[in-house]
Amino acid sequence: ISELPKKSLLSGVLDVVPYLRRVVHSSLARKSVRGILSRYPLRRKLPESGVIYEVRDMENFYSAEEIFQRETYRNAFRTHVSTFIDLGANCGYFSCYVAHRAGRRPVRGLVVEANETLLPSIRSHLKVNHLSETQLIHGLVGRKDASVSAGELVLSEAHTCSSQSGFHPN
Repeated sequence: ISELPKKSLLSGVLDVVPYLRRVVHSSLARKSVRGILSRYPLRRKLPESGVIYEVRDMENFYSAEEIFQRETYRNAFRTHVSTFIDLGANCGYFSCYVAHRAGRRPVRGLVVEANETLLPSIRSHLKVNHLSETQLIHGLVGRKDASVSAGELVLSEAHTCSSQSGFHPN
């Protein structure tokens, strides 16, 4: 298990070479990277806490950098957090970050995700990081019964862009 530097090599290269950024974001490149990473995910371990997360597709590269390297959620953890809710959990990185910031202290959580293809990744992250007091719900935030019905979740090729359609609050 390797540890990431503050800025990943991929992000550094993409910041410097705009043409390469367009190629990487193309549909073909995304599918190729997703195919490789789905078979051979990059497994990372955060040095301070031992928290483990996996990068399984292109979107996860960017999410991982934002959450674990840039620590965009750091300010929310100025005091000890013992409970959390993650609505629209994506691949489960926020849960990993909570575990990282908590260190060895126990935390309890509720994690909700509508995209069922992401549930195995979330389950894996919860298990490997010993988040046994965190409950995962396959559901759609904003629905009274939280169920995910056909056609209500518009899945984007980039799963971070998936969204609800035809939402009516009543």
